[in-house]
Amino acid sequence: MTRRLRVTFCLANSGIGGTELNAVRTAERLDPERYDVEVVSFNDYEPLRARYESADITYEVLPVRSLRGSDWVREGWRLARHLRGRGTDVFHAHDSYGNLLGVPWARLAGIPAVIASRRWFLSPPGRGHGGANRLANRWAHAVVTNTDAVADLVVSEGVSPAKVRIIPNFVDRNAFMPAAPEAIEARRVELGIPTDAKVVGIVAQLRPEKDHVTLLRAAARMGSRHPTAHFVLIGEGRCRPEIEELRADLRLEDRVHLAGLRHGQDNLHHLFDISVLCSHTEALSNSILEGMAAGNPLTVTDVGGNPDAVVDGETGLVVPVGDAESLAAALDRLLSDEAFAERLGAAGRARAENRYTVEAALTALGEMYHDLLGADRRAPVATSPHAA
Repeated sequence: MTRRLRVTFCLANSGIGGTELNAVRTAERLDPERYDVEVVSFNDYEPLRARYESADITYEVLPVRSLRGSDWVREGWRLARHLRGRGTDVFHAHDSYGNLLGVPWARLAGIPAVIASRRWFLSPPGRGHGGANRLANRWAHAVVTNTDAVADLVVSEGVSPAKVRIIPNFVDRNAFMPAAPEAIEARRVELGIPTDAKVVGIVAQLRPEKDHVTLLRAAARMGSRHPTAHFVLIGEGRCRPEIEELRADLRLEDRVHLAGLRHGQDNLHHLFDISVLCSHTEALSNSILEGMAAGNPLTVTDVGGNPDAVVDGETGLVVPVGDAESLAAALDRLLSDEAFAERLGAAGRARAENRYTVEAALTALGEMYHDLLGADRRAPVATSPHAA
């Protein structure tokens, strides 16, 4: 019997973010009879740690103080010793910090399959990390991207196309399940939204690149044509004070609702009639895929992987970045033409069912692992039978 592959996921931390959620959801669903998964984190900020541990996945914190000079050498050597001691077969970095420290030291440790990730479009988090990440991509045996647009960028930066693998984000099966009408009504009552109102919503951290400001300015422009439309912002972040101030300046307190974080609930996009993502930069957002799974028409900005997921005029509408007038016009069209909106929503749901499923993503991931390790280590790929 072939032993389980020892896979090490590497992340800066396990906070609440798109990359971190994708990693934990993937780890939970890899078949434990075929994969022995552990997680290495460089920081003890770990809201998602309990999810790993509840799935019997080993979670190790190897604190990293700096990625410069002697600290990089000391922390990298410690990581290399850990990987060799565990006998890791596959080292899979999921973010820029995992790339910077993990990829070179995993190669030095002689790990058979070393994978970097590029899950952002314009630039990675952290000052000055762009050049170092490009080097890490070249050192890795493979680079995982989550959309065509990002894959093209990686190739343009000097990585061989043969090393680049596109493994899209996925949505859980229950994301497609319609929410009970009484549950939607209860949530709207909780937020102070009339039960008969049309709801435009966004699920995204309140960070500058998500550009909630443009959404509020679009909402202000739509007041005369759609005075009963309400806007729900689900998420938290450092831009909340700015958003609250602008909401007051635009006199939108009654129609724009800051719902905060909403953990442990089903697909939040079922609360909306229309889903929005107006980011300045984006690779492939889980929020877009969840909006599609809910059957909502989407309006997204023309950046990164957004147009890869949302086909303009077929599954949603694509607008220029930072253009409140264009965003307002797109939302006006969807609110004014119910048949058109329903057609886009149904097409988007079908696209999500065909392209962004658990099975498709994890099959591609397993095939990559076994391909990198060679034919002698290949085995049938399966997801966990216990995954939801």
